[in-house]
Amino acid sequence: MSTEIETNGKGQIYGLLAQILKQVGPIGKGRSNVQQGYKFRGIDDVYEAVHPLFAEYGVFTVPRILSEQTTERTTASGTVLRFVNVTMAYDFFAPDGSSVTAEMIGEAMDAGDKASNKAMSAAHKYALIQTLCIPTGSTPDADYTTQPEITGEVKTVSKSNTSAQKCPDCGGAMWDNRATKKGNQPDYKCKDKSCNKAVWEPKEPQTEGFGTEQALRDSLLAQAEKLLAGLPADKRKDALGRLLMLNTAEMATKVNELAENARKKTGASEPPLSAQSERELKIRDIRRDAKPEVIHEYLDEHFGDVTLEQLSDDDLQQAHEQFCVPF
Repeated sequence: MSTEIETNGKGQIYGLLAQILKQVGPIGKGRSNVQQGYKFRGIDDVYEAVHPLFAEYGVFTVPRILSEQTTERTTASGTVLRFVNVTMAYDFFAPDGSSVTAEMIGEAMDAGDKASNKAMSAAHKYALIQTLCIPTGSTPDADYTTQPEITGEVKTVSKSNTSAQKCPDCGGAMWDNRATKKGNQPDYKCKDKSCNKAVWEPKEPQTEGFGTEQALRDSLLAQAEKLLAGLPADKRKDALGRLLMLNTAEMATKVNELAENARKKTGASEPPLSAQSERELKIRDIRRDAKPEVIHEYLDEHFGDVTLEQLSDDDLQQAHEQFCVPF
């Protein structure tokens, strides 16, 4: 280290952060999302700017979670998004053991299991930017816009990182949906997407006439299981779970649609689709079943700065299985 650091009896961390602040440069939005037409800066852009200086001066950060809150919201297409809000504390340490702490809120959403990871990355990014006063050139002020009043209820799913319920299949943690479930949604859902186990708690006997309707629902569900037998196990579970959330009339309609689609496939009355046509249909299905911002989050997380059109056939199939079910 070429510069002697003044401690003023309080430790090196204050002088070291001041030296880093002098040397770190602006970080602009150098990344572009072509599909959605906007620019952004990622956590890696911030790391690339501060890491060499932190390494030079021997400064590092240690994260701590102060609080976490998760809520879920269902889109018009039926996709369940998990919104995570975390309050993080980042302790900045110097070689002599002195430290200062920055607390920061991070927010993120995801249709899978990455919302917490993204929220923590956002919190760390802005903790570094604000602690070191890094110029960004485009950080919005709160006074620039006035947001519309939000109506309706947002339900809190959890305020902790764990669930007491364990998955009977894989033994992992499960989402507790009892406070927010609607209709025939499961009481618990496995957090591991590869397992996707759903659990319904036993219910008390219903009013008269329930037996007849339940028999009809059981029959429809059995027919749907046969029609969906060719799907991968996780996708089949997802489709059956959505089916169970419908009322009996809606369930019958969807099962009839599945049966009709199966008849069309076996009838072979139409010429097979070209590879390009299959790609176009998959892209159309994804955009029909998921909001643009959800698609963007998924692409950025798994493939980087690309569009659906730029994915390989295998990657597009993976995205299709992530977002789309037969209904």
